[in-house]
Amino acid sequence: MLDLVVKSGEVPIAVRDYGGSGQAILLLHGAGGNLASWDVVGPLLAADHHAVAVDLRGHGESGDGPWSWAAVIADLEAVVEELDLRQPAVVGHSLGGGLAARWARQHPDCPAVVNLDGHRSPVTSPENLDAAAAGVPLEKLCEDMARLDAQFDAQMAAMAVPFSDEQVEAMLAARRAVAVQCGTDPDRWEVVARRGLARRDGATYLRPDLATTQALRGSVQSDSLPVFAEVEVPVLLVVATRSLPEVPPDLEPLMVAFRAGLRRDLAALVATRPHVEVREIDASHGVLFEKPQEVTEIITGYLDLPSRAR
Repeated sequence: MLDLVVKSGEVPIAVRDYGGSGQAILLLHGAGGNLASWDVVGPLLAADHHAVAVDLRGHGESGDGPWSWAAVIADLEAVVEELDLRQPAVVGHSLGGGLAARWARQHPDCPAVVNLDGHRSPVTSPENLDAAAAGVPLEKLCEDMARLDAQFDAQMAAMAVPFSDEQVEAMLAARRAVAVQCGTDPDRWEVVARRGLARRDGATYLRPDLATTQALRGSVQSDSLPVFAEVEVPVLLVVATRSLPEVPPDLEPLMVAFRAGLRRDLAALVATRPHVEVREIDASHGVLFEKPQEVTEIITGYLDLPSRAR
């Protein structure tokens, strides 16, 4: 495993090369995450592939710069060129999954995309929900979406406020507690969380910072299904079937309606776009932590089909 930095214009991009040979795979984390999210899956993939993860701009140990899909794709192009990855397959989680699809739309020579639960946000258009599946009136679900959106606003505000040492430890303890709830290794969650902290002017701040988070907001809540319809390369969409443990019970009907609407819309997409395949996994959005072995098998099984082997 090798850590290095690639310059994309004026923005340094932190890269972790897990090594390996064969088909190159570029690994993209979600919003608010960082490349350490791949520290179990990456080495497993490197057994038969060349696996490389990046900190997206504004995240982890990468530099800050204006956020846009185009800017981040340019960062990835700089990494691919510097490491001579030569037509990598792209695997993304959450926001990274939407980014992977946009990469493939712009790079039709991409051999395949695997999107891990990166389809659309639960804060979505009402028509994307299936209220009947949740047994709740659509009006109530819209109220719940507004509450969830307000929670995102509060989280975003925290990006601008320095954390005391006590608050940092409390945050890390909370992350570890969630890891235990998920039945996963709390040390892994803490490693990712610590990489998302930055010391500045003697204080500790969360990464990404407020400016990046504000710019990210639209990207996080954008619906990637229309992008999947435009991509011509093979795309595997992996859908998590459970809610994160920290989702309050009173918001679970919204999650049920969201997942049911997503299943409905993905089925319609697959019916008209044969290059798109959907697979469900018994996990929450924290799938990289909960099911790393299964995720690895899904990725390798899809990329290593004879029709995609290179």
